[in-house]
Amino acid sequence: FVVGKMDCPIHPRDRLNVHECHRWEPKIPEKPNEITAFSLTSGESKARCQIVPLYYVKVMHDIILKALGIVEIFPFGNLSSIESVRIVLHDSVTDEEVTSAHFKTVQGIQLNGFLYKPVQALHLPKGYEFTISVEIPSKMNWRCSSTVAPAHTMYQMNTLETKQNHYQLVYIELLDRDDTVLISDKNAVFLSAASFMFSVHDIPTLGRHIAAIPERAISWQEEINKVAAWLEDEASLHGDVITVDVVDVYRNLPQKVLLCQTWFHEMYNPSFLMKTDDDCYVNLPTILKMLPEQETDRGVWWGNFRQNWAVERHGKWREIDFSSSVYPKFACGSGYVVSKNISLWLYNNQYMLRKFQGEDVSTGIWLSGLDISYLQDDRWQCAMTCQDDAFSIPELTAEMISWHWNNSKYCPSPCSVC
Repeated sequence: FVVGKMDCPIHPRDRLNVHECHRWEPKIPEKPNEITAFSLTSGESKARCQIVPLYYVKVMHDIILKALGIVEIFPFGNLSSIESVRIVLHDSVTDEEVTSAHFKTVQGIQLNGFLYKPVQALHLPKGYEFTISVEIPSKMNWRCSSTVAPAHTMYQMNTLETKQNHYQLVYIELLDRDDTVLISDKNAVFLSAASFMFSVHDIPTLGRHIAAIPERAISWQEEINKVAAWLEDEASLHGDVITVDVVDVYRNLPQKVLLCQTWFHEMYNPSFLMKTDDDCYVNLPTILKMLPEQETDRGVWWGNFRQNWAVERHGKWREIDFSSSVYPKFACGSGYVVSKNISLWLYNNQYMLRKFQGEDVSTGIWLSGLDISYLQDDRWQCAMTCQDDAFSIPELTAEMISWHWNNSKYCPSPCSVC
């Protein structure tokens, strides 16, 4: 078992994402009925300005969306009499358009550097994911350098930026054209082209959540201590726990896969390395019998491969770094074997490899440029179905794993009862 040295000290209910370890710190606004996602400001920055027409939003506490807005420095004078700009809200899961607003001139509710137009009120529940995009005429080339601040504003174009001011009631990530997340740095300032206005729904519930943060922190630390004691007992009794220097959350699985290569190659000299999940039954005797048959000169990856697997932009498997619409082929994580030369390559290059959203897709991306042999074998099962010749069966409880293991020892197959 490969375990992170540290558990996330933040209670899952107080994280921006339960699969990561970043604190969610919501506040109750002074004006809960008139909150804007962004505000336009003039700062001191001399960094390169980039106008961003697309961003991702996750609702952290129920809101009522009331209006969509466009930044008021938009060059409306460049539009023809029949052209307009459209701000569109899409559901991230279904990709369906939910609502939109059109802008032709400098008209609308002016607030914090944006012009807003009302839309039909939408109750967006906690956990809802959506995108906001700006659609402009195809021939129009809108850049910071070609934008002039309107005469009625006090903005200095070379220092403009947009700041998020939504009290963490929503979580926002600005996106590139290929749906990957834009990371701020000292050389670039991102200017969001669109915003939205909303109000807080059910303030008492939000208040109770905030008030209970200290109590949850105490109970979570007690849970962490309990699990740490269990792991210590397991390691002491069975010697089957490897600890790696990482916070143990789902998003760090790719890093765990890389870090454990160090342990294997510094402690042992393995000819093969098998990876599986902790919810899987593994038919070790059968796998070990077949290992000598595998050709290793070229490098072998033996597993059940997913091909043309769509990249998701929402939910648990949301990908923020890989720009393609499909992943390179990868073995499903319930079980696979790599030969020594592949494992050694991962070990030697681990600090240069980018970590993507999951360990299985990350491994597929890392190895996609290598000239290796992909050995397809359906017996590494990707779903919880029981076949007598299965190498691995995923998505099991501890009791189910024990049941299959006992069957494999005392019965004709792991799937039969005797």
